[in-house]
Amino acid sequence: MNRTLLAAIAALLPLLHLSAQADDITDKRTYEGQMTEKSASLAMEVGNVDSAYAKITELIEENKGQISSSTLSEYQTEPEEKINRASISILVPPDNFSELLVEIEGLGAITDKEVSGKDVTEEYHTLREEYYTQFANKRRLTNLAGRSGSVSTVLMLEQDIERIENEIRRTTSRIKYLESVTTESRINLVISQKTSLTMSGWEKTARWFFGSMAAVALLAPLAGLGLLVTWLVVLIIRKRKQNY
Repeated sequence: MNRTLLAAIAALLPLLHLSAQADDITDKRTYEGQMTEKSASLAMEVGNVDSAYAKITELIEENKGQISSSTLSEYQTEPEEKINRASISILVPPDNFSELLVEIEGLGAITDKEVSGKDVTEEYHTLREEYYTQFANKRRLTNLAGRSGSVSTVLMLEQDIERIENEIRRTTSRIKYLESVTTESRINLVISQKTSLTMSGWEKTARWFFGSMAAVALLAPLAGLGLLVTWLVVLIIRKRKQNY
């Protein structure tokens, strides 16, 4: 076997190594039964963001979930009103998804909600069949390249094997993604503090009443001082008239 042929066969070795890695990753786990990709996006308003965040954290732990990311922010809606907001991305086992979602909804007023569930069982098993077919084709071409005595044939087979290897990578990546999203469901949650614009009629009335009482309590001393000054001015004017 000449050196050129040996070099061509040697070029196939990295492809064989990558294929072995892909086989190992894909064959480690076998999924049976229905596979459903569940997700939800939820926006809600609460009386106190910090308290709601603490309660949500407890509910996540009780349902064997975890927070993948979260942010707390503050923004101003009115000249003297600052509003807190929290964004939370939650991962939870599919079996606990619905229960956790209901418990979270009970903590405040829902302003936006979107829930989706997609059955990916057929796609997953189709991809695994494609993977096994691709792997069988790759192995067949590799064996042909090893038995071939022609440099041109080996180089042509090398191109075909590389093409199949790229297909295996794409298939394996999609398989791993489906395994991931069906093992853990995601809930994206945004909780905001209630503002004067979103308060009920009773809440607005109560806020106006207590605000008015506070204003009266603040202005009462000033009103009394004004009356005193007015009385003194009138008294001075009367005395001047009596002198004349």
